[in-house]
Amino acid sequence: MAKQKGERADEFVQLWTRHSRSLYVYIMTLVFKVNLAEDILQETAIAAWKEFDNFTTGSNFKAWASKIAYYRAITVLRQRKAAGHEFHLQCLELLAEDATPDSPDPDRRFELLHECLQALKQPELDLLSHRYGAGDTVSSIAKRLNKTDSAIYKMLEKVHRWLFDCVTRKLNAESA
Repeated sequence: MAKQKGERADEFVQLWTRHSRSLYVYIMTLVFKVNLAEDILQETAIAAWKEFDNFTTGSNFKAWASKIAYYRAITVLRQRKAAGHEFHLQCLELLAEDATPDSPDPDRRFELLHECLQALKQPELDLLSHRYGAGDTVSSIAKRLNKTDSAIYKMLEKVHRWLFDCVTRKLNAESA
């Protein structure tokens, strides 16, 4: 029995090592913050190990672990929202649908996202930087820019949509 447990631990380590980078990229598409994504990745590793007995050898580990990561991200974002950090869980659900672990090469999607970010104008970059980099609330950004919260949400939605469309266009051009 001990040998089986040891073999199972080896299997987990091999699978985790193989897929942890793409899981990190997936989590980044959900939360947009490096430190938060790293924390969620660690929590996902712990939870995945605890639940590894429920994983069927030979099935899709990345999809299985991504589901755990998704629920970890929801939990963390709900906690942050309760602590006064705004985030729409509907937005997370849409992002998760667009960034499924079975999407074509998540690392490539992340590279394309970086390219698209470079194409943004400075005001849009500043908005994203304040919201996701510094973790400013929508209300604080609205006050600083002398706009309503609703206007900031609309600006963020417009930038998110543009980034999504940009990445999609680039992926489609590569596959054509």
